Amino acid sequence: MASKILISTLFRDDNRLQMAAVSHKYHVTIGDQGLYVRRIQYFLLGVGALQAMYAEDQANGEDAEAKIALFNAEVDSISYGDATAQAVLIYKKTNKIIGSGYQTAADNIVGVMTIRHMDKVATTGKSSSVEQRKTIAASAANTLKPAIMAGMTVGSRVIARH
Repeated sequence: MASKILISTLFRDDNRLQMAAVSHKYHVTIGDQGLYVRRIQYFLLGVGALQAMYAEDQANGEDAEAKIALFNAEVDSISYGDATAQAVLIYKKTNKIIGSGYQTAADNIVGVMTIRHMDKVATTGKSSSVEQRKTIAASAANTLKPAIMAGMTVGSRVIARH
């Protein structure tokens, strides 16, 4: 790949996500596995999509704790499963990421528009305080805790190292 489309610290060195930023055949979907999926999961945690998913599940009378446990298991296995897909859908709805002309509602796929939007958000981040990182890390999967405590950020939350 000649020039990099994604420039955030979190996404720029991942060739698979660079391809997803330019080609529809590299969408990230349920069933995908790899470190590129974990980068997306880090991002979702950092921007508060998990907290929003928890609140949405509670409001709908669903088992929010089980969904967070499922997300943590997906992080541990670096897999894009149902919980990661739901967090992506919430992120896309919140940010109105809908392909005009071919979509009428957000989906749970990380495609060209979504990964580029995520990269833009990750690029504008600032580090969270140690206390903020401890609060976020308390509910995070064990595999996410080192990244969070190291000060990785996305926006005002935790993710892309600065």
